[in-house]
Amino acid sequence: MEEGFVRFMRKWYYFVGVGLALLATLFAVFIPALAVVMIIIVLAAAGFLLYYYYKYDILKREKNPVKKVPKPLMKVEDIQAESSVMPDLDEMARLAAQGAPTIKRHMIEGSGMDMVERYFPLGEILFPITFTADRERGKYQEGSFEVGEPVCLWHTTSVWFSASGPNDNVQYMVHCSKCPAPKAIQKSLEDTKKIVEFVSVTTLRQGKMQMRDETLMEAVKRGTGELPG
Repeated sequence: MEEGFVRFMRKWYYFVGVGLALLATLFAVFIPALAVVMIIIVLAAAGFLLYYYYKYDILKREKNPVKKVPKPLMKVEDIQAESSVMPDLDEMARLAAQGAPTIKRHMIEGSGMDMVERYFPLGEILFPITFTADRERGKYQEGSFEVGEPVCLWHTTSVWFSASGPNDNVQYMVHCSKCPAPKAIQKSLEDTKKIVEFVSVTTLRQGKMQMRDETLMEAVKRGTGELPG
């Protein structure tokens, strides 16, 4: 009811004022004795209406203290520019291939999951790998796989990759500070890590990899053929 009265006064205040003025004039002409009384009544009514309006406006501000700022309108050319941008399909495919977010140890307490540390032998190098799994059930946690920096199979020291030759025929080499000469490899370090990740994750999904921690010595023996796997 208050909002309706305020809306009415905002829209028709001019006619209300004219009506009160005409009413006071009629009283002044036909009943001069009441002219002063009518002027006082008109002023009192105007004061009451002003008080009522400002009181309502103050209460309304207290009920809604946060003023909503309208968002700026976009131009036609801005909308066309945003709609014309093609999505990065390669990035979308990469994120989809990663699966669920990586789960860390402190986030999985009580769930039966645990971090497993193993090594992946590839040629004459070893790649440390870690993943989250339920050891008892042999269940691998999607998206938890990580590949570390490789080490030499024979000396268990860090190795590094180098590239030489033209772009269409690049030759990659693996270097070890203790090996007498570098060894050739077909892929770069980044591509080799991708191969390790693909083969390891596929093996985990198929349940062909033991979900237990492995020492570096055990990994070396597996890489040299002294242990199966």
